[in-house]
Amino acid sequence: MSLRKLLKAGSRLMVFPPQGSRTVYHSYLDDIGEDGLGITVPQKHGQPLLLHYGDQVTVRAPVGTQYIEFTTKVVGETQSRIKLAMPITWKQTQQRDNVRLPIVIKVECSIGDLDARTVKLHTIDLSAGGLCLRSTENIPAETEIWMTMFLEARKQKRIINAVGKVIRSTLMEHRYGIEYRCAVQYTKISRADQDFIVGFIFERTAKKRPTV
Repeated sequence: MSLRKLLKAGSRLMVFPPQGSRTVYHSYLDDIGEDGLGITVPQKHGQPLLLHYGDQVTVRAPVGTQYIEFTTKVVGETQSRIKLAMPITWKQTQQRDNVRLPIVIKVECSIGDLDARTVKLHTIDLSAGGLCLRSTENIPAETEIWMTMFLEARKQKRIINAVGKVIRSTLMEHRYGIEYRCAVQYTKISRADQDFIVGFIFERTAKKRPTV
């Protein structure tokens, strides 16, 4: 599939500056055509990334449950817009391998059965492929969990419904007692809900706000 079919105007982008820096700047795709990609000027904490003709940048874009990543060069610039050459090649990687957002979110859970009593747990982190839950009781591996959580991104609110399977449960001891940290992988989640999670993580990463 061509890059023009994978990316659409408005797609969120992470831009890494020249010289191999892993500092992340955030941008959006304005348009894409045979002559290249037009993007908004990448910013980090409100500060623009200064790019000039010929600069090489690496761009990463979330697409569904994956990331597309490519390296290209700046071929045009204005005060509000950057023009990038169409890359010859790109690679795709799973999002869960790249972005896991440390954040505390309340999750309503039915454990082991959809009709089980609902309990309220909290996340330790969140990704497009799953999450980690904090629990006072052990939830064994392979246990199914029906989950509902509330997210807000780009001034839009959404109730996320997902089914997941516990991959591992780790006992943790601390000064206040013990708790279990349960890594959960989604087994059933709509594409729309998963895309919203990606947008939520993108926005939170850009604003550097780790909790809600």
